[in-house]
Amino acid sequence: MPGLLATGLRTLQDAVTATGNGNLFDVAGDSAIALRVVGASGLSSGTVAFEGTIDGSNFDAVFATRSDSLAVATTYAVSADDDVLFFVNIAGLMNFRARVSAISAGSGSITVTGQAVPNSPYPMSTFVQGMGAHDA
Repeated sequence: MPGLLATGLRTLQDAVTATGNGNLFDVAGDSAIALRVVGASGLSSGTVAFEGTIDGSNFDAVFATRSDSLAVATTYAVSADDDVLFFVNIAGLMNFRARVSAISAGSGSITVTGQAVPNSPYPMSTFVQGMGAHDA
């Protein structure tokens, strides 16, 4: 079974020091996204809101799972020297964004990058069989 190719690393927020929507990530046809949220040294505090849309204009909160604790939330409070990985189910969405909804930058900033994985062309049974399970 061939591997699924990720869509490539994208920058959603690039060392920002002010609130803003950032760059849209076109995720149509993708199933999941891995996000890296980084708070640069000197950042006082900030908040990143995870949001998605099915129509390209109306954004709603989307749950993200923190990789190191499995905590699930729609926002993340960023601090200086943070470097945190999140996983997000984005199946069925047209666009995803990581909006900086609050920031007290001090001398720091917030950067968010992401990489999506396309929807699988294989039925779930293919993955289960590939992991050593068998049909009953």
